[in-house]
Amino acid sequence: DILQLRSGQGDDLWLLICTTVKSRGDRLLRIDSRTREVLAEYPLPEPIDVREYAAISDQHIDADGTLRMGTLKGVMILDPESGTWRHYRHEPARPHSLPDSWVLSIQPDPQDPTNILWVGTNGAGLARLDLRTGSCGVYTMRDGLPNDVIYGVLGDAHGSLWLSTNNGLCLFDPKTGSVVTFTKEDGVAGNEFNRYGAVRMEDGHFCFAGVDGLTLFDPEDFYRPIPASPTVITGLRLDNLSVDIASPGTDPGQGFHLNAPIDRLSEVVLSHDQRMLTFLFASMDHTAPAKNRYRYILEGFNEQWIESGASHEATFTNLDPGEYTFRVQGRNSAGIWDEKGGSIALIITPPWWGTWWFRLAAVLAFAGGLYAFYRYRLAQELRVSLMRDRIARDLHDEIGSTLSSVALFSEVAKGQGPTPGSVRTDMLTRISESTSQMVESMNDIVWAVNSKNDELLQIAQRMQEFAGRIAEACGFELDFSYDGIDGSRSLEMVQRKNLYLIFKEAVNNAVKYAQCRKLTVRLTSVHGELVLRVQDDGIGFESGAPKSMRGGGNGLRNMQSRAEEIKGTLRTTSAPGQGTIVELRFKP
Repeated sequence: DILQLRSGQGDDLWLLICTTVKSRGDRLLRIDSRTREVLAEYPLPEPIDVREYAAISDQHIDADGTLRMGTLKGVMILDPESGTWRHYRHEPARPHSLPDSWVLSIQPDPQDPTNILWVGTNGAGLARLDLRTGSCGVYTMRDGLPNDVIYGVLGDAHGSLWLSTNNGLCLFDPKTGSVVTFTKEDGVAGNEFNRYGAVRMEDGHFCFAGVDGLTLFDPEDFYRPIPASPTVITGLRLDNLSVDIASPGTDPGQGFHLNAPIDRLSEVVLSHDQRMLTFLFASMDHTAPAKNRYRYILEGFNEQWIESGASHEATFTNLDPGEYTFRVQGRNSAGIWDEKGGSIALIITPPWWGTWWFRLAAVLAFAGGLYAFYRYRLAQELRVSLMRDRIARDLHDEIGSTLSSVALFSEVAKGQGPTPGSVRTDMLTRISESTSQMVESMNDIVWAVNSKNDELLQIAQRMQEFAGRIAEACGFELDFSYDGIDGSRSLEMVQRKNLYLIFKEAVNNAVKYAQCRKLTVRLTSVHGELVLRVQDDGIGFESGAPKSMRGGGNGLRNMQSRAEEIKGTLRTTSAPGQGTIVELRFKP
């Protein structure tokens, strides 16, 4: 009964047969395939039950003709010349025997094939059988194997073993004991392999059969430097709709189309109203797509790379018009990043109101409007200035000259009228004095209204001139300084008028009531404020003194009112025998 056929050296065939009980193979026949002559018969050291599984799971014939077999009854090794067997199986009484007699695969050690045999068992792990001593070392899941069922064992040129199991394919290094497991996520056909399915191909490739198909690979690929896998941009979606490539005769009005495959384009131009776009991309490593990883950046929008994990798309919404560059890099299943990656320029055109020519026109229109407004304000200020000058001229020519005539006529009338001391003479004197005061006040108003006197230098000079006349007439020393001001700076008419009148009132008070010998006036600028300081060395007064001692009734009150009118602060400091200080501060 022919149960199993195995190829040997030359033209020999090996057959396992049953001679007594049909369900138990008990001997091997060696047959010349050319002549069909039985060359030899070798009884097995132990019959093997062949009812459910193949009796011989794996076999190797050495260069010297030695036949090694992995069977359901352990490892059997035949020397065809002498006809003797060596039988290795699980012996519970021997701790270092095979861990299990059900052997699924065998593989001579790549470094020492004569003395070491690797044995894959059905649930007891991988055994390292030393043929010299018959002792075994065992590797199981406790040592890192993915499973203890070892269906197939193949050795590569680097001394490592490839094991097919019930839970993936693994690369085992006997020298270090390291284990690297590959599963379906890494590109193998499936995680569950099967017996009788490990083959070394003639070209050096390994093939392992499993429940989900065949896994074929070159083991040398795992020892070469792994290059990066190219990353390409594969598609574009607008508003979650895929963008197609334009075909001949496509109507441009039927939506947006690409002129060529997107991986061949250098740029994509979109309009501003296409607010949601998605780039699709992929790595050209297809061994284990689930392990590929990606990162991307939209230059001009993102500042750092965005890790997208296994997701192979990037979505952007509400991008402003402008120029961007989309870049993507992929990492293949071996963990190597494609630093070059894929890239494409993205241009989003602005609406007509966002174009450069519209913005330039808007800027020019705005500038023109500002210039027109400036010219209008300038014309208004010039008109006001001319009106102020005309009012000043009319006041001086009409009212001023009339008041001067009244004063002159009063003096003439006093010289031609009754004797001094009479009521008429007193009345004329009062008329003359009042008229002179009115002329002086009128001159101050005319000076304040005239736009030619707006600069601080003009004000300071008039104040110094007034104080100088008073000092000369009353015989006190005057120290006047305005070095700390910007003389070219202009003051509003109201500020100029109130500054000058507060100054006059302070000087007049110092002359009338302080009995001073020296008057010090400082006009300076401090932290953006204009500061007027009038100080005398007169008799001073207390805060509760009569009004007559503090400035003649309404003098201080009028000064305070004028200061408030120009949003300034007025402070008067005085003490008996220590003089008086009047200080005005306001922002010009």
